[in-house]
Amino acid sequence: MFSLLVIPPSTFAESSKFLQAKPGCQSKCGNVAIPYPFGIGDGCFIDPASVGHKSAGYNMQCNTSFDPPKLFAGGTIEILSISETELRVGTSITDKCYNASGYRVPGTIWSFDARQTGFGISYTKNRFFGIGCEIVATIIGISGDNETVTSTDSCVSKCRSRGNIEGACTGTNGCCQITVPKGLKNITLEVSGLLPGKPPIATYNSCNFAYVAEVGKHMLQASDLLLDGDSIQNSLETGNSIVPVNIPR
Repeated sequence: MFSLLVIPPSTFAESSKFLQAKPGCQSKCGNVAIPYPFGIGDGCFIDPASVGHKSAGYNMQCNTSFDPPKLFAGGTIEILSISETELRVGTSITDKCYNASGYRVPGTIWSFDARQTGFGISYTKNRFFGIGCEIVATIIGISGDNETVTSTDSCVSKCRSRGNIEGACTGTNGCCQITVPKGLKNITLEVSGLLPGKPPIATYNSCNFAYVAEVGKHMLQASDLLLDGDSIQNSLETGNSIVPVNIPR
């Protein structure tokens, strides 16, 4: 699982009380501190109407079925940490893999929906990546004041040879990248072959991936093209890849 960053409105960030929970309210869930304006339960989080935001992002839930307990916003968005300027939120990847015979095996399509939280996905701190040979990675987003504007942006990743699959993401070395579009509140990530229905053409590429990561955090290695979905996610976690998200000001 990756993490996201949420940037609170300036009215909260400038307050010396930001890093404190309201008196009588739960101040921590597992390893995550819960400062106001966020909180758990009635009276513990800010009235969203007072700042023109939706409530789900501030009214959090502590799920004690995990050890340690995990903090969630909107019931499904895992909160990893909260600071005066940002909030880290768990995310994942989209993958499409093939077995040794060239047949596709079950994969995952990842989406992130922040429309009921008041959060938005930062376009300045994110990059969208596609990993694979001869693939198209696509980010489908929803934005707009009424959350009805749909955008589709893609990048193409090719492989010249295994020998050049290292380092920066160029589009010709098994990795492509684009800027995350501005103002997105919902994203779905997809990956497909340049030749529909065909498996990867490179013997060293059994899986293709699409994900969002923090600017400057991603460095491709040739071994990434041999990983399955779980393994590449673990690899990216180790590298502290994050997906920033911001609350509209």
